[in-house]
Amino acid sequence: MRRRRFGASCAPRTGMVRVGLAGLLLASALLGCSIRPVPATRFYRLVGASPEPAPARKPRLQGILVVERFATDDLIAERPIVYSDGTGTELHQHRYHHWVEPPTDMLQQLLVSYLQATGAASMVTTPEARVRPDFVLRGRLSRFERIVGADGGSGVRVCIETRVSITRVADRRLLWSDRYQVELPASDAAISASVAAFDRGLDELLAHVAAGIPARW
Repeated sequence: MRRRRFGASCAPRTGMVRVGLAGLLLASALLGCSIRPVPATRFYRLVGASPEPAPARKPRLQGILVVERFATDDLIAERPIVYSDGTGTELHQHRYHHWVEPPTDMLQQLLVSYLQATGAASMVTTPEARVRPDFVLRGRLSRFERIVGADGGSGVRVCIETRVSITRVADRRLLWSDRYQVELPASDAAISASVAAFDRGLDELLAHVAAGIPARW
């Protein structure tokens, strides 16, 4: 009776090993070619205007002005920069380009600094200060977006649209309310150029609000 030699069939075949190794090397090479480096996420800050301090005089609002955070849509309230194709029906978020803070937060801080510097009120602060306000500034940021392919071409514009109001707390009297909208061209298609255009638009908005604050209240 012949004995079967166990284990003989398990010995590797040289040809199969070579083919398998070559296939692994080829797959690794193809996989390496298909993987692209992930772009770095970039962050941008809105600077706004830095006005000269107002000359010594009585502020237009005699009391404490509290600037509330602007209301807005969920999309604008997030940090990714919003863009559209100009039709106004579809909005997108840039995946790798973010604001350092939500636009409503940056706008609130810029307004506080600007109105304090221009002598708009005896004190200008935010609700976080936990002081009893005499006046409250509220607003809604309706649009804050890049318009890619503006005017049907390759240009880029930025759009800012908001409404601002100031109320006296004692009698809830509306002292001032206005709508502000501006579209400004970016110098080129780079995100940094759009950020610079946003800054120009905010400079106009800050000056517009400061000029609109009524006097002798």
